[in-house]
Parts: sequence; structure tokens; C-alpha cells
Amino acid sequence: IALVVSVALGVLALFQRQIAVTNQKISFARELSAQAKNNLTSDPELSLLLALQAVDVTTDAKQPILIETYDSLRLSAQNSRVRYALKANEQAATVNSVAFNSAGNRLAAADKLGVVTVWDTSALLDSKGGAISAQPVFIFKAEGDVPVLTIDFSPDGKMLALGDEQGQIILLDASSGQVIRTSIAHGGAIRDMEFSPDGSLLAVASDDGYASIRDVKTDQEIQAFTNESNTPITSVSFNADGTQIATSNVDANVTIWDVPTGEVLYTLSYICGIVADVAISPDGSQVATSEWCPPENLVKTVILNSLSETSVVVASLNSDQLIWEDTHTENVNELAFSPDGNWLASAGDDDTVVVSDMRNEGATKFVLYDDFGLFSVAYSPDGKYIVTGNAAGIVKIWDASPIGGYESGILDGQLIRVNDLIYSQDGTRLVTSGLALIPDSEPVQNIWNLADGTSVKRTSDADIRSLDLSPDGKTIVAGTDSPACEIVIFDAISGKETDVLYDPACENNGSNTIYDVAYSSDGKFVAVAEGATRAAIFDLSSGDVVQEFDVTDEGSFVYSVALSPDGKLLATGDENALVKLWDIKSGKIVSTFEGHTGWVYAVAFSADGKQILSGAADGIAILWDVEKETKLSTLKGHAAGIKKAVFNPDGLLIATASDDGSVKIWDASDGTLISTISIGTGSVSALAFSPDGKTIAAGSRDGGVRFYFVKFEDLLAMAQTRVTRSLTLDECKTYLHVEQCPTVP
Repeated sequence: IALVVSVALGVLALFQRQIAVTNQKISFARELSAQAKNNLTSDPELSLLLALQAVDVTTDAKQPILIETYDSLRLSAQNSRVRYALKANEQAATVNSVAFNSAGNRLAAADKLGVVTVWDTSALLDSKGGAISAQPVFIFKAEGDVPVLTIDFSPDGKMLALGDEQGQIILLDASSGQVIRTSIAHGGAIRDMEFSPDGSLLAVASDDGYASIRDVKTDQEIQAFTNESNTPITSVSFNADGTQIATSNVDANVTIWDVPTGEVLYTLSYICGIVADVAISPDGSQVATSEWCPPENLVKTVILNSLSETSVVVASLNSDQLIWEDTHTENVNELAFSPDGNWLASAGDDDTVVVSDMRNEGATKFVLYDDFGLFSVAYSPDGKYIVTGNAAGIVKIWDASPIGGYESGILDGQLIRVNDLIYSQDGTRLVTSGLALIPDSEPVQNIWNLADGTSVKRTSDADIRSLDLSPDGKTIVAGTDSPACEIVIFDAISGKETDVLYDPACENNGSNTIYDVAYSSDGKFVAVAEGATRAAIFDLSSGDVVQEFDVTDEGSFVYSVALSPDGKLLATGDENALVKLWDIKSGKIVSTFEGHTGWVYAVAFSADGKQILSGAADGIAILWDVEKETKLSTLKGHAAGIKKAVFNPDGLLIATASDDGSVKIWDASDGTLISTISIGTGSVSALAFSPDGKTIAAGSRDGGVRFYFVKFEDLLAMAQTRVTRSLTLDECKTYLHVEQCPTVP
């Protein structure tokens, strides 16, 4: 007996130790998840590394992934914009200059050891991402290790020009790396170079106090631009037609010159010392300058002629009017306009690239965070990527999408807001409706090809508020905000309008808005929510209203409608916080569901018709049993109203979209919260599961459509591709509480 008791006690002790170890690991996973969220704004890639560590710890404990770990992994993966990292050299030498060729299939980087590396980005950008050991197309090394300070591809992509610290210009064959010619162009270091748009000229900025224009074919200097103080010229930039160049110098001056005559056209003067870089916008209307201001001038508010901090300044070429200023905490080294001129990227010693919206007075759109000072920055020709070179010899390629915050993809239709969206049956297309950013908030619908991101665009006189796809997948029904209460039918592929339905009752009551639309399962009828008057059923063959559901007795707006799969019932959501079931044949109320305390913006039937899902302004979604007329579960967690609530294709999951800027995924069987997708851009106004159930498309009030993974395994696989480095030793000590970093498999 004693032996049995001893063995039992031993087993119990072992079991308790295992529980203690497991609890300790779960506690550590929570700690790592919290630290991942804490570092989101300062170092998103560190956040991603910590979130992945939390996943590893939880997996090692053989426990389900914690919801806070799930959410921190989502947030960090969405916020980390770095996609690829390349070593420019093994000596961690500063990358002085980076450049894409015009086709976007070559990327070059030059460093302070005189090494120029060219990669094939057509293969690189098709890879999954991360730290890439890409084989260069060629590597050029300058004689005597003379630092190469600037590089530029010719517009036709055939040549790569290098400018070095000894005043030499070296022309290389961009395919082979063979030297075409070498010439001593200046008596001082060449700080910047740029080909003219037609490739016939090369503008050169030098420390010897003047900028030159050289004929590329003959290698002759055909124009010289000298500033009055004869101080070093730091940068040059051509305008769009090559008739003007801008130069900057260390005396806080920027000069715009006429290329054919050499005359000064315009001068910008600042009090802030060195102007490190200058860039003319693609349309030639603006010039951007980066300045190195004295350290003692660290004032947060900056105005023209009273500059403070290290600044990026943009002024009009037609007047000395300051448009906007942005600040870095340390020197700004280089600037780059996006190809469309809508964005300006500024790279600085403070380890950041600030991307500013040129259409919105230079407001900061997003910031890229590196671990080292950034000396060079450029956009890819398609504007999808930003490339940077840092002080540690690393070239990074970043997602330059102005929308950002996505996981599996993004669509930018240049909208002010997205009203609604819906997938095609095969999942290859997505239809969106919203208001265009330009011109003048025009209502627009896009039929997107998800394979290549192209779209068929259609415009309309009325704002389209709601969409539904016909059961055969051929047409889209759209509810409008218009005086005539139009219900538009258009082709789901071409966008061509096929029919327009009108409801005089809606038009006469002054509501003007069709808030929601829904096809019947046989495609013969359409249900609509007509706001102040009623819900109604239209016969598509005749265009007539064949049934109406009057809500005027209740004095209630109807915001949402859904038809049961068998076509016998209509569900409505209204401003009195009620969900009602109506008999379609008689038009009478069958059931009323009470449980919300705010307007019901969304209703949906489950695939078998046995359940109804509702979402309301009270921030709550409720799952109802149709037959028993009872509440099955209440989904709480949103901090603001729910605008959309949908089932996934197999009915096992529910997704809700809210004004709090988030989408939540729930277990439909018991209402358990599975994951939160924090979009963080204001109201999420549109939501849909893909037909295969693998992704969620979410449209928001910032005009973007973002795609997110539903399964944790897919999210994890994507997150792992967005890692370009490992934890440093200091980070391991701080966050993992170990003296040596764990071995990476």
C-alpha cells in the first residue's frame, strides 16, 4: 500500500509541476503579446518578432493560441511594412544611394566602400518576402574603394551612372556591369546625379561649388550653374520636361534654373543651414527640400522663415508660399516623390521614413521604422514599394500602399469611403461601391479582378449604398441614395446597367434612400429597405412592388433586410431596436425579436434558415433561433455600433464590422470571440467572407478595401514571411530574459 501511495504522490507531484510549467509558459506568452502591442508604433518588426515568440511559447506548452497572442500577431503583421531585406555588403557599410530602373525589374545600391550591387527585382518581388539571399545580377567595385555617393539609371534602363567621392562619373552597362566610360567631371565629390527625362542629359551636383549639365552621348559639359557663394551643391532634380533643374546647397538655398539658358528662374532661401536634398514633383508644380537645422532650434511648431527641428519643406514654384512642413528628430538625408506625385517620402538619421500626403497639405500618412539611420530612399516605378538604404549596409523594400494595415491584400479605388462590397460566386471578383476621392465625391462602383488588381469602373449619378449578387452570379442589384429611390441592376462582369426600378412610395415620402437590398434565392425578386416607409418586394420581371411591409404604425425606419433561403420569410432591422420576421405571402408580422437597445443596421439568415443574425448601434450582435423565437447567444466586445454582421459560407463563423474600426470573428455555435482585426481607420462599413471562407474583405471609411486571413495557420504563415531580421542580443535579454538568443532553426 505504501508503495502505491508513494507512486501516486509522485505522479501527482509530476502532474502539478507540469501544470506549473504550463502556467508559467502561458503567463510568458501573455507578457510577450503585451510587449508586442507596446512596440507597435516604435518598431513594428520587433512587435512581429515578439508576437511570433509568443506563438512559439504557447505551442511549446501544447496549449491553444491565446486570443491576445492571436490579436498581437495580427496587429504586428499588419503594421510591419518591410517586405524584403537585402545585404548590400558584408561589412555593414552605409548605403549611400538606391535606385530602381524605369521597368522596375532592377534595383541598384551603392555604398561607402565603392561597391554597387544590382539585383533582379522581377524575381525578388514575386517571392514570399523576408530576409532574402538574392543573387545579384552583378557587383561593381570601384578602384581604391572610393565611396560611390550617388547612382541613377538612364530612362531606357540601359545605363547606370555612378558618381563618386573623387569627382568621377562612371557609366556602366546596366545589364552586364561593364564600364562604358569613366570621366573626371568635377573637382570635388559628386553628391547627386539625375538623368533628364529623355536620357540625353545628366545633371550633376558637386562639392566644388557648381552643378553641371553633361551631354550623355558626348560626355561634354554643356551648362554650368554656380551659386554666388561658391559653396558645395548637395543635390539636383529635373522637372518633368527636362527644361528646368533645381539645385540645393549648404548655404540654405534652393535655386531653380532654366536648362537651355542657364538663367536663374526662382530662388528659395531658408535660415536653417544645409539643404541636403531637393526634389521636384512629377508634375513640376512643387519643390521639396530637406534641411539640416541646428540642434538648438528644437521647436515643435515650424513656419516659413522661422524654421525649427530637422524639416522637410515644400514650397510652390509659382510663389514663395509655404505649403507644409514635416519634422524628423534628426537630419533628413533624402527625399522621393511617388510616381503620381501624391506622396513624398523623407528618409532621416532618426531611423525613419515619413510618408506625407501631398493632397492633404503634407499630412503624415504613415512612418517606416528602421533600426539604423537611413541615407537613401526611392519609389518603385509603379509606386507600390519604397526602397531604403541604411547605415548598416542593408537595403529594405517596404510596402508603400497608402492604405496599409492589411494581411492578404488590398484594393485602393481612390475612394473617400466604401459603402458596400460583395464577392462573385467563384471568388475571382469583388464589387465595391463608394464615393470617389476625385473628382468631387463622384459615386463610383468598381468590379475588381482579384488576380491582378485591375477593375472595371462605372460611375452613377446617385450614391449606391447597398449591393447584392444574384443567385446565378450574373447581375448586381444596387440600392441608391437618390430623389427617385432608384434600384439599379447592372451586369456583374461588365458593369453595364441592365434595368432600373423605381418606387413612387419611397420617392413621395422624402426618404430618398434604399438602405439595403437582397435577392431572393430564385433570383426572381428583390427585397429592399426603404427607410421611413417600409420594406418591399419587387418582381424583377415586371418591375412592380408585389408585397410591402408597412412600418409606419411603429414610426420606425427600416435599415436592413434579409430573405430566408426558402423565400417564405423576410427579416427586417429597424430604428426601434427590433428585428422582425414577416410572412412574405401575407405581408404580416410573424415574430418580433427584442434584445437590442440601438438601431439594427444588419440582419442575415443562416444558410439553413434556422437562425437570424442581427447587429446594431448598441455594439452588440445577437444570434436568434427562428422557430423558438429565442436568443441563442449575444456577441459583445465592440466599443461602437455594428454596421455589418455576416455568416461565413459554412455557417460556423460570424464576422461583425463596427464603427470602432474593427472586425471581430466569432464562433457561431456559442458566440465565443476568436479574433479581433483592428483596422483603426474609423468605421468599417462593408464586410464579406470570400466564397471559400479563407479571407474576409473589409471596406472602411478611409476608402480602402483590405483582406484578412480567417484561419490562424494562414495568418502565421504570412507573418513569418514579413520577418527580415532576428531579435538582437539586447532584445533577447530585455524581452526573453535570456543571456543568449535562442537558435533560429
